Amino acid sequence: MLYKGSMVSELRKRSDAERRERTRLALMEAAGKVFVRRGYHATQVSHIVGEIDVGQGTFYRHFDDKRAIAGALFDQFAESLLAEFTPMSAPLPSGVEQYREASLAAAARAVQVLRSQRQLALLFLRQGASIDLDLDGQLAQILDRFVVLAKFHLDRAIAGGFARECDSEIVSQAIVGMALRQLDLWLGGSIDDRRVETAARELVEFAFRGFGP
Repeated sequence: MLYKGSMVSELRKRSDAERRERTRLALMEAAGKVFVRRGYHATQVSHIVGEIDVGQGTFYRHFDDKRAIAGALFDQFAESLLAEFTPMSAPLPSGVEQYREASLAAAARAVQVLRSQRQLALLFLRQGASIDLDLDGQLAQILDRFVVLAKFHLDRAIAGGFARECDSEIVSQAIVGMALRQLDLWLGGSIDDRRVETAARELVEFAFRGFGP
């Protein structure tokens, strides 16, 4: 009997946890829509909860304030981008052409994420500093993680003899910087939406082939 009661209690806890997580994700999705529609500064908590017809008490059980949900939304957005590079490590490429193909595939997947979340990308990547310096700091941390990821793969390629000796920290910073510049141009409308895949592909090809024929 005690065993059965314990099972019921665990199932109830799990169900409650899943329900809380669903509500949290629903609030984040609503916040993303409202931030895009109204702009961050014009958005109030009442607008967010009104999007999914829940009370403000529900909001404050999950987030301290509007800034907290913006930070959580940014983290979710950034992690979805980083996740597209995970397949490059499973398994790790064993030659330069495998690295090139894996990089092209990862870049293409990242473009699809950015395309599907373009308005959020515009909000965070071009307006993050106007929200507050902490969010701008979160962006810097994510860029650093991309640099670390690029450096890991470059160091491994150098050690394997299929990349030239170089200062991998500087080169990795340069690669991420070029990608960020292209992203900024796309979000600002300077790169046509139809050419964003071309821009991503050219960045990868430049990293592997440089200016050579």
